[in-house]
Amino acid sequence: MGLYVGIDGGGSKTQVFLMDMERRIGITCIGKASNPNTVPWDAALETMDYLIHFLMKSINASDNEVLGLSFCLAGLSRSEHIEKMKEKFSSIFTNALIEVSGDALAALTAGTFGTPGVVLIAGTGSVCLGETETGEIFRAGGYGNLVGDEGSGFDIGRSGIIAAIQSAEHRGTATILWQKVQSFYQIEQVLDIVPAIYGASNPIQSIASFARIVIESSPHDLVSNQIINKAVDQYIRLIQSVYIQINHNLNKKVVLSGSIFTKTTDMRDLLQQKMPDSIFLVLTLSPAAGAVLRAIQYEQRMRYAEDYSSREVIKLWEQLANKAELLNIS
Repeated sequence: MGLYVGIDGGGSKTQVFLMDMERRIGITCIGKASNPNTVPWDAALETMDYLIHFLMKSINASDNEVLGLSFCLAGLSRSEHIEKMKEKFSSIFTNALIEVSGDALAALTAGTFGTPGVVLIAGTGSVCLGETETGEIFRAGGYGNLVGDEGSGFDIGRSGIIAAIQSAEHRGTATILWQKVQSFYQIEQVLDIVPAIYGASNPIQSIASFARIVIESSPHDLVSNQIINKAVDQYIRLIQSVYIQINHNLNKKVVLSGSIFTKTTDMRDLLQQKMPDSIFLVLTLSPAAGAVLRAIQYEQRMRYAEDYSSREVIKLWEQLANKAELLNIS
């Protein structure tokens, strides 16, 4: 076994993880967004290419040393994008086997160590996904901010900002969120919110980042509390949808990933209260580390048809993931 690369690309950032299984090296870096729904496709490809080669250069690795890559991207639904990615990177990494999938699979694999299970992601966007022992994938949600992403950071942030504006204009329930919006966006008048958000380099991420304020306000603000309770109800519907599709043929453990769950315990605790029979595990390893494991499993399965989930491989992967060095690209 040699060198493997995993890419976790989302609407706010892209993380790349490189593992050299022979030299026992694990390194990672974080760069700009690569969700094709929020950034131009060519820009997304350029970001991923740059980050991969940044890590490879840091250990003096060459392109032909890479045996497997797994690209796990949010918003990846168009077949032409998948083919374009495979075409581009297979021409660069000529010895590598390449898997292209959604970002939820990276988080799932990182949380279950490559075994079947269910993952719920709530970051800038949201989606729930389950994978069975036979590799069948079932999903609910994840249709982007225009027609989906219920309970996501964008959904919570947008609801909070709308409630704040309505409160400021005396056409909605009074809430402290208007004062929070003023402070967060450094504005004074209601109309100032337009250039603050629409003029941002990434308006979707700007709105999603306000979700943290809504969550923090919920213990002492009725409107904020209603918003997060609605979000948690959406999580429950997503999870139940996946269970129904799989015919409840998985255990009750659910991996939680995304900033809504990893940066605060509030949403996880509320979800646990509403679904007491389930066990919720907040992801401790990065989804990008899960993407590396997927790259290893895919390459071993396709090239050798071996037991690609061997205990020795998983143990080494876990060790490298836990002690990996985060390199600064600036």
